[in-house]
Amino acid sequence: MANRYKILKCDFACRQILSKEYFVCQKCKECKPLDVSHCFGKKAYPHLRHDLNNLLLLCNDCHIGWWHKYPKEAWSWFEENFEERYNYLIVAKNKIVKLNKMYYEQKYQELKKMEGE
Repeated sequence: MANRYKILKCDFACRQILSKEYFVCQKCKECKPLDVSHCFGKKAYPHLRHDLNNLLLLCNDCHIGWWHKYPKEAWSWFEENFEERYNYLIVAKNKIVKLNKMYYEQKYQELKKMEGE
């Protein structure tokens, strides 16, 4: 359970970093409340949960009503618009990472450093 707190701290730091860079939905460009969306799901690929290359800020309509509803179309859009990130993720999804207390502490420090930049 101690890791749960660290995971949530990393989640918050990721959102802070993305919110500094993106003020509108990355898909529809509307100025609506934004959700953090994971390209590769956080349950199936927990080692990518806090990888900024795996995250998008989408409005609820685009996140729930498009990304999750039409995944093939969404992935095609992602590959076309973020080709470098797409290619990185195709490789990174197969990495084996030990997710322990030390991993989350290091990840949080890395994210906090990025947040301050």
